[in-house]
Amino acid sequence: MKIIFIVPYYGEFPSYFDIFLKSCANNPDYDWLIISDGKQNYSFPDNVRYRNMPWRKLQKLFRSKFDFEISLETPYKLCDFKPAYGYIFQEYIKDCDYWGYCDIDLIFGDLKSFLPEGKIRKFDKVGHLGHMTIYRNTNEINHLFMSAIDGCVQYREVFSSNRIFVFDEWGERSINHIFVDKRKKVWMFNEYFDVYPYDDNFKKVVRKIPDKKESYGKDIIEKEISFGYIENGKSFQLSYKKGVRHRNEAAYIHLQKRSMEVLANDLATKYLLIPDKIISTEDGYVPKKYLWKANFHRLFNIRKFEWEAKKIIYWFVEKTSPIRHPFRKHNEYL
Repeated sequence: MKIIFIVPYYGEFPSYFDIFLKSCANNPDYDWLIISDGKQNYSFPDNVRYRNMPWRKLQKLFRSKFDFEISLETPYKLCDFKPAYGYIFQEYIKDCDYWGYCDIDLIFGDLKSFLPEGKIRKFDKVGHLGHMTIYRNTNEINHLFMSAIDGCVQYREVFSSNRIFVFDEWGERSINHIFVDKRKKVWMFNEYFDVYPYDDNFKKVVRKIPDKKESYGKDIIEKEISFGYIENGKSFQLSYKKGVRHRNEAAYIHLQKRSMEVLANDLATKYLLIPDKIISTEDGYVPKKYLWKANFHRLFNIRKFEWEAKKIIYWFVEKTSPIRHPFRKHNEYL
């Protein structure tokens, strides 16, 4: 069975991109196609193909696929187009059984042990979030994003607006809602260590799958302090509960919205991932200074404070918008 991940990426690659590539190389049963206009001063493994494509050329390719004007002004908008990659990039997936997409702020573990071929073949779609999802490569599935739901052809509104709809996840009438509505077989895969981005510490976050079609779903954030760990091609979540270390294997670690300083040796096969660094390790145990720092952040948590403040400001702006609207032209900050 052949599976390929299609990854258009525009912007500076993360500091740990070499480690991302190494984790791809440790999964030879999967292929990756990275499309970018960045300078590729990297050693790409055999199963990762790099295609240089200027941003304007990518925009032209996307626009050529639709008979209406689409909005793709910034790379961030690509997230809404992800469910259409099988249709847009069909020339690259002709010999594949499945295609998918993933982010590059991931470090993969042993994917095959979590995604056995026999189980994948039972599903039309594997995964329900944007950081990694796989689709069966058939004409029907590749065009399913165009399907109407509740009498609405949602993709036309999504692709023609510059607003982010979270169409690849659980936005209103998202690709997941369409697959469920059309009674397709979806594996709601959750076996990964997704690091919550709005906390100084590493905490695992899991998206509760909506029980109503119109629901976005709720983030469930673990309270325990965690760290990431890579050992010989496998990825783990290390969590500390009452001073006792627990080690749980994961399909991959997702470092969303994290700037990481890479201090690991280039030849290392074991890495520790702490909230702002990737370091080499011998035994997989977290040095005491990082545990002390994590406990300090329980009390003084800048990321969490900033996020809570932003939510309050957003709530205030939304709730007072009808009142402020007539006066906006007089004050650029309103």
